[in-house]
Amino acid sequence: MMQRIGRLALLWLTLFAVFAALMVLVYAVPNSWIKSHVRASAEQIRLEGHPYTPLVGLSSLMPDNFTDALMLNQALNSHDAGPVQAAFGSYMQTVGPEADDAIADLEVAVAGEGAPTSYARYWHGYQVWLRPLLVLFDLRAIRFLNAIVMTICVGVVSALMAYRLGAKAMVAFVAALLSAGIVIVPVSLQFTSVFYVMLLGVAMVTLGMDGEGTLRLDLETFLVLGALTAFLDLLTAPVLTLGLPLVVLLVGRMRSERESRALRQLRESARVSAAWALAYGGTWAAKWALSSVVLGRNVLVEAMSVIAHRLDGAEAGVIPQRVETIVRNVAMLFPLFGFNQTVGLQWGVVAATLAVPTIVVILVVFTLRRHLRTDKRLSRLTGLLIALALPFGWYLVLNDHSWVHFWMTYRNLAIAVFVVVYGVLYAYEPGYLSTLKARLEGHLRGETNV
Repeated sequence: MMQRIGRLALLWLTLFAVFAALMVLVYAVPNSWIKSHVRASAEQIRLEGHPYTPLVGLSSLMPDNFTDALMLNQALNSHDAGPVQAAFGSYMQTVGPEADDAIADLEVAVAGEGAPTSYARYWHGYQVWLRPLLVLFDLRAIRFLNAIVMTICVGVVSALMAYRLGAKAMVAFVAALLSAGIVIVPVSLQFTSVFYVMLLGVAMVTLGMDGEGTLRLDLETFLVLGALTAFLDLLTAPVLTLGLPLVVLLVGRMRSERESRALRQLRESARVSAAWALAYGGTWAAKWALSSVVLGRNVLVEAMSVIAHRLDGAEAGVIPQRVETIVRNVAMLFPLFGFNQTVGLQWGVVAATLAVPTIVVILVVFTLRRHLRTDKRLSRLTGLLIALALPFGWYLVLNDHSWVHFWMTYRNLAIAVFVVVYGVLYAYEPGYLSTLKARLEGHLRGETNV
């Protein structure tokens, strides 16, 4: 046991050293190499503005141009800091002392004006891929390239899941991605990193499991995912990199012939979640400590002040309620609530909208109730409730952040969508689903006696 803990600690230290070295290396790229593409990107973002809703006006399907402008501002490094200072100071130019209008701040940075501001509490590890890409491409080209790469990754991971875990898992996974607005993710620099880490995690777990649903490097896998999430993500939907790989792990255990009790699933979930959480929190804390040394100021105190606000806090003098935080995020899964992120939720509208899908689900379940499983394997679904609770736990803890940015943080609910869809498919007799599939294929072929 102690030997494995030592290996895990060494793995995390290695990751931390690689993260720090990559950040310094990428800021050694001269600003002159990327400035023209940053300028073109700034013009594109100014043209679009924020909020920018290119898909039928849905705020739930819009890129985060505000944060993308901030990311490009930091990539430019117009403060002309050295590689080490820039890597840990994350400098950007702003119109005033506070970054209230990221798009205007980006234009100021491109013009070589403005007041220098440090955003040191994040790793901003996305610069490892963003700055090199900006040497060759502007924002529009990066979006196009990203769409191609992400489409390939989603296709490969979905096919892998179908091969290793079956069609039910693949269908649930695709449903989860669609609920998270995967179609718009490649358009936003802000959303990109966490989805690639999640896809990597799902692939690692799917490939790493043996026929009995055992992932031998489970702690190592989730430690890497937690550290990568802290390094690359800006609190977009970080729990995705824990929740979806965890669901895949539990599904693999459910499909094996070995006994899969809820208690065993709980123990497995607790182990890997602890590895992810320790790596995630530890990587943040180490960044604050190292930045404090490099920059000569207490970044840890700055970060803790923001954390205290995000955990509860107040936005515009309104103390957000945790129940409303959850409602806001859940509501974004339904198109009616996605049209305007600024409109407050009305309980009458919520009830009326949720009534339709609720009635449909109840009718389907009632109609097909006689085809539900009757064997003991149905009880294995209880283990998935652990993963189902993850996004809601995140909303309760990061209350303020999830309340303000609900149009973005609702993507964490992809975990719950995966669990619900897979649970429904798993609950029915395999023979009945096979019969339905055969009938559908027959109708598509034009057969009338099916």
